[in-house]
Amino acid sequence: MKNLRQFLDWNDEYYMVCREERNVAAVFYQLLACRSNLNRFLEVINYDYKVNKTEGYSVYFEYAYLRDLWHGIAERTICSNEAKKEFILGSLKLSNDTQLRGEPVGDFNSWFIQTKPSTDAIQSPSNWNLSRYAERFENVDDFEKISWFKWAFNAKLDIVIHLTDKRAICIEAKLESPEDSYPGGTDEKREWDLRTKKKYGSGVEDRSTFRIRQTCVQSFLMSGLLGMNTAFVFLSRSKKQTDKQIGTEGPHLQWRKVFGIQTSDLLEHSNEWIARRSWDDVFNNMATHDSQRYLKEIIKRSLTESDS
Repeated sequence: MKNLRQFLDWNDEYYMVCREERNVAAVFYQLLACRSNLNRFLEVINYDYKVNKTEGYSVYFEYAYLRDLWHGIAERTICSNEAKKEFILGSLKLSNDTQLRGEPVGDFNSWFIQTKPSTDAIQSPSNWNLSRYAERFENVDDFEKISWFKWAFNAKLDIVIHLTDKRAICIEAKLESPEDSYPGGTDEKREWDLRTKKKYGSGVEDRSTFRIRQTCVQSFLMSGLLGMNTAFVFLSRSKKQTDKQIGTEGPHLQWRKVFGIQTSDLLEHSNEWIARRSWDDVFNNMATHDSQRYLKEIIKRSLTESDS
């Protein structure tokens, strides 16, 4: 039996047909490692900043700063369980805060973890189970805040540029797929819809209205949990496609409009903006003359002109 390459009489390299957006993002990441390319990119998105020869900067692919900082709590604090609990409860400000502060490790975890909660260590919010904490927390505001917290700990951003200790640019890189949203999975969506219906009323027919955009969770992660002054850039194959995916207002306005968040310290975002750009805008301003042929071909295929 012929394999698929033989069946198609395919003799070219994979990069000639590759549709994986993470691969394109990785190519872009490599280009941004060059200071001149980074400055070109900042000009394209109208970001008022220029990296000079002596100033340091760093670029990260599949950024998981929050996850790695959480791991560092055990290394940097003597009473790591108490430190983890303090960060969680101090951030969430739940209605039953006093009760939770007095819980031993295993009981505390059991509020959020469905199966075999650890009795030794406070577990990462990335492991929390929506169905479980939905059972334990009747207050809808508590339920929402816990969900955002869990999603933020699970988020992994495509590319993040650190320009200073407190300034960052987050790049959400899409090729053909639309922007993701939370919650994920049928059971989680069903539970989320039941809870949001209680708070926002039954008059909304389209339950997708209450989905949380991926970039909104990223905004909460960067500003609320990492304290970074962050700008966001949404990249797609074409400007038209990008506008269609995220809407004319941009995701950071949309979730505020729908949910009407008012004074919660946890969900405040006051200094953020989002730039919508196509791969054409970006790659046409990058220096690629020293790149290998396969990188140039991937760039070429990602541009609007090659979109069929």
